[in-house]
Amino acid sequence: MLAKGTSRIRLGSRPRRYARRCPRSARDRTLVVLALALAAIPLGPQAMARSAVDVEIQVGYDGRFVPGRWLPVTVLVESSQAVAGDLELTYELPDGNTALHSMAVEVPGGGRKQFDMIVPAPPRERRISAALVSDDDVLGAAALTPVPLRDNSLAGFLGEPPQSLDPLTLEPSFTEMIPVPLAPERLSLGSAALETLSYVVADADALEALAPDQRDTLMDWTVIGGRVVVMAEDPSAVAWPEPASDIGWGNGRPTADHVYGDGRVGGVEVGMGEVLVARGSVATASRSMWEAALRPAPIGYSSNSEDFFNDFGPSAEGELFNALRGTGNLQLSWFVGFLAVYLILVGPVNYLLLKRRGRKEFLWVTIPFLALMFSGVAYGLARGSRGGTDVRTAGVVFADAYGQKGRAVATVSSGSGGTRTFSFPTRAAAAPSFLSFFGNSQDGSTRVTQSGADVSVETAAFSIHVVRGAIEDFDGHIEATARPEEKGVVFEVTNRTPHELTDVLILYNQSGVELPDMAPGESVTSDIFLPDPRGRFRFRSPMGGGLKRALVGELRSMLGPSAFATPLVTAVIEGYELDIALEGDPTGPAGRFMVVSPVGSESANRGGRRLAKAGRVNIVSVDGRVSQYSPGTVTVEGFQNAVFSYQSPAGVDPDRISGGSVRLFARSSRHDLLCYDWSAEEWVAVAEVGRGARVTADVPAGAFSDSGEVFFRITPKRHGYAEIFRFEVEPEVR
Repeated sequence: MLAKGTSRIRLGSRPRRYARRCPRSARDRTLVVLALALAAIPLGPQAMARSAVDVEIQVGYDGRFVPGRWLPVTVLVESSQAVAGDLELTYELPDGNTALHSMAVEVPGGGRKQFDMIVPAPPRERRISAALVSDDDVLGAAALTPVPLRDNSLAGFLGEPPQSLDPLTLEPSFTEMIPVPLAPERLSLGSAALETLSYVVADADALEALAPDQRDTLMDWTVIGGRVVVMAEDPSAVAWPEPASDIGWGNGRPTADHVYGDGRVGGVEVGMGEVLVARGSVATASRSMWEAALRPAPIGYSSNSEDFFNDFGPSAEGELFNALRGTGNLQLSWFVGFLAVYLILVGPVNYLLLKRRGRKEFLWVTIPFLALMFSGVAYGLARGSRGGTDVRTAGVVFADAYGQKGRAVATVSSGSGGTRTFSFPTRAAAAPSFLSFFGNSQDGSTRVTQSGADVSVETAAFSIHVVRGAIEDFDGHIEATARPEEKGVVFEVTNRTPHELTDVLILYNQSGVELPDMAPGESVTSDIFLPDPRGRFRFRSPMGGGLKRALVGELRSMLGPSAFATPLVTAVIEGYELDIALEGDPTGPAGRFMVVSPVGSESANRGGRRLAKAGRVNIVSVDGRVSQYSPGTVTVEGFQNAVFSYQSPAGVDPDRISGGSVRLFARSSRHDLLCYDWSAEEWVAVAEVGRGARVTADVPAGAFSDSGEVFFRITPKRHGYAEIFRFEVEPEVR
C-alpha cells in the first residue's frame, strides 16, 4: 500500500501477445527456433536495470502545496541492479516551457534510496514528474499532480497524527486544519521545506532528539510566521525550543498564555511566529485542547497574478528589476527624443527643402533613404548600449535572536545570447528559481550539487534574467523594542550583527523614522513621537530608494501578507558578499543587502496607548486575492469576505478585558465591518467602511474570546476591492 499523496509508475518490458501459428514448413520451424533462441539471450545491464527500477514520488504534504512557494519533493528509487544517473524533476510553466531540476544520484544493486529536493512550486496546479535518467535513457519514472491549498491549513506532526484527530473546522473563519505526518528528514532540507505548513506539533522529547541542523530549521521557520506546539508532562521543564522558557507557569496555568482551553496552552512570540506549550502528550491530548491550540492560521502567501513569471504590474519583481537594471536600459526619454527628431526631419524639414528647390517628386527617394539611415543609427546605438555581460546581485534577510530566513536575487543581461550559469551556496537540496523578463520566455534549468545549486540560463540580447536563491548563513539580528509611554512611543534599537549598519530605519505602516549608523553592539534610543489628533504618528521621513523599497517588497512576499502592520527595523550592510558566482567567477559584493528584524513591544496591563504590534492583526481567510504592494498596506480584491484576527499580547489576562476599540484606515468601495460575538455565536455589525474611510468603532466585550482573540469580517456591498493602510485593535483592560 502506498501512502496518500504517493504515485508509483514502474517502467519495464511490456508483454506482447503472439498469435499461435503452426509452422507450415521446415523454414518456418527454423525461424521460430531462431526467434526463441534470440529471446533467451540475457539482456544487457542497462536493459535489466531499466526493467527493474521502481520509482515513487511524494510531493508536498498529503499531496498539497502552496502556489509560488518552495515545494519539498521526496523520490524513492528501488533497483535490482546498481544504477547511476540524474534524478530529474519537471513540470510545465505558464509560458509553455518546462521547469527542470536535477541532481546526480546512485542506487546500489538490490537497494532502495530516498532523495529529497526543494523546488519552486508552480503557480497553480501542475503535474510534477520525476525520472531517473542515465545516458539519455529513462530507467524509471513517476508523476503526481498535487492539490493547491485553498480554504485549509496543514498541521505537521513529528510522527503519526492521533487517529482521533479528524480535520478541524476552525470557527469563525471556517477554515479546515488538516493533520499530516512530518518526517524528521524534511527538517534537514532547511526552513523552505516547511513553508506549506501552518503548525508543527511534537512531544518535547521528540524535539530534544532532533539533530542541531533540524532544530535550526524549525526555529528559522518559526521566525517567519510558523507556529510550534510542544506537548510536555511538565511544561515548566521544557528546555527546547528556547523561547518556551519565557512562559511562566504557576499552579498548572501559564501566566503568558495566548490561548485558554482545557489544555491550558501557553505561548510566546518568536519573530512573526509563536511557540505554544501545553500539558500532556500528542497521543493523549483531548480534542478540546487541539481546538484551543490550533487556531486559524494566518495566510502565509500572497498572490496578485496567476502568472507571476510574466507579471508586469506593480510587483516586487518588476520594481526590483528596474532598480537593479538602473541606467543600463534604453531610456524612454531618449527613445522619444530620437523618434521626434526622425519625424521632424522625414516630414516637415524634408518636404520644405524639396519644395523650395521644386523637387517634391524626390520625396519617393528621400523618405526611404532617411528611414534606412535612422534605422541604421538606431541599431548601432542600441547595440552599443548593450555592452558586455551585466551582473547585479542583492539580498534581504529577516532575522531575530532565534533564527533567520533570506532571499538572494541576481540579474544578468548581455549584448549577445548564450548559456550563463549561476552558482548559489546552499546547505540544503534547494533548487533556486529562475525568471526571465522582457521578451524572452523562461528557458533554464537548475542542478543541485554537493556545494550548492547551479542555475543555467539561456540568455538573449535585450533580455533580463532573474534568478532567486535562499540565504541560510547570515549571522546576527537587530534587537528592537517599542516602549509605549504616556506621551507616545520610544524605540530602543541594538545592533546584534558583526557588521556596521547604515540607513537604519524603523518602518511602521507607510511611514518611517531614521536612526544614525550603528557599529556592532551599539544601541540607539529614538525620540518620543506623538500621535496627532487624527491618530497618525508623526514620522520624519518614509523609506526612499527604489532598490530598498523593492527589497522590502521581496521581504513582504517572503513573509506573506498576514501581519501587514507589524513594525520593522531595516538596515543596510555595505559590501556584503553573497558568494554567488557566474561561470565560476564571484560576482562580488551585493549591490544592496538589507537586514530586517521585527520590533517587539513592552505592553502594560493597565492604561496607556499601545502600538499595534502589542496585539497582532492577521489575515486568516479571504475569498479572493491578497497582495502587498508597499510596506504597511494590504490589498484584497475579488473577494466576498475577508476575515481578520486580532490576538491580545502575551501577559494580558483575557479575563480582564472589558471591551475595546478598532481603528481602520482603508481605500475601497463600500463595505460592512463586522465582528464575531462569541456569546451570541453570530456576526454583528460594527461600522461601515467607505471610500477613503477612517473608521473608529467600539468592540463589545463579547467579541473577545477566552483567549483574547477578536475576529473581524469585511463584506463588500459593491466591488470586492479594499486597500487597507492600518488595522489596529486596542483592548480595554481592567
